[in-house]
Amino acid sequence: MQQLARPPGRLRIAVSVRTPPLTGVQPDAEQRGAVQAVGDALRELGHEVVEHELALIKVRVTDANRVEVIKIVELYKGSVVDVSTDAVIVEAHGTETEIDALVALLRSYGIKELVRTGATVMLRGATSIEEALKL
Repeated sequence: MQQLARPPGRLRIAVSVRTPPLTGVQPDAEQRGAVQAVGDALRELGHEVVEHELALIKVRVTDANRVEVIKIVELYKGSVVDVSTDAVIVEAHGTETEIDALVALLRSYGIKELVRTGATVMLRGATSIEEALKL
């Protein structure tokens, strides 16, 4: 994890993780904790935050189960962004718990690839994070 050079008034933290293919390894606790710490600090200061992550999931499908997979994705307010004869790529967004639940359901169909952004945090309302933390 590193804090990138930033112009005044901007904060950007980049986290990149390299893992062997198809291991399902997620960023470690320290890496996930960096964004979580910002959210926690804002909450401790009495602010409400919006915390979401984005996931792209490539799921194995057959003619027999394609509609079923799509219905599950739609139940979780996700969308299908690509369809092929033996796979669909779905996009899902929400809390970490919501994404985890969707991934758990889709595992039984066979997840070929999974990419997650991890949590992104923003304050509700007009105040910026920089203003709230007085960076």
